Amino acid sequence: MIRTIATFLLVLGLLWGLIDLGLFALFGGFFGNAPPTSPALIARAVLAVWWMFLGPLLMVTGSVVLLRGPHSKTGFLSALVCCLALTITMAYQTVLLIRNVADPLVAKPAILYVFYAIAVVVTVLADLGVARLYRQRT
Repeated sequence: MIRTIATFLLVLGLLWGLIDLGLFALFGGFFGNAPPTSPALIARAVLAVWWMFLGPLLMVTGSVVLLRGPHSKTGFLSALVCCLALTITMAYQTVLLIRNVADPLVAKPAILYVFYAIAVVVTVLADLGVARLYRQRT
């Protein structure tokens, strides 16, 4: 059971990192007409948003440690902190989504609600997985 939960958290961390990387590329203008080619400019941009990659990096690291040793306290704490950060982020985004439902000037495509529902379900599954890991540790 621990390997299944750790694998799920590993996949979730990798997906979270890819989403952050896509947002970084989108906001950084990499899909524009003149993407930056200078390593100094790219490094400066990465240093400005390093915190975006901290959660996925810790989740992947914690999951790998859990896969290597099921009773590792470090891997469990890393996964716990990352799941907490992901839950707080999703709660904040859900509150913003609910607030924007009442605003007539905000576009409301139906696919957006489907993506949010999937993200909330995945977040709840990650939280349940970490809770299960906690119960197995004690």
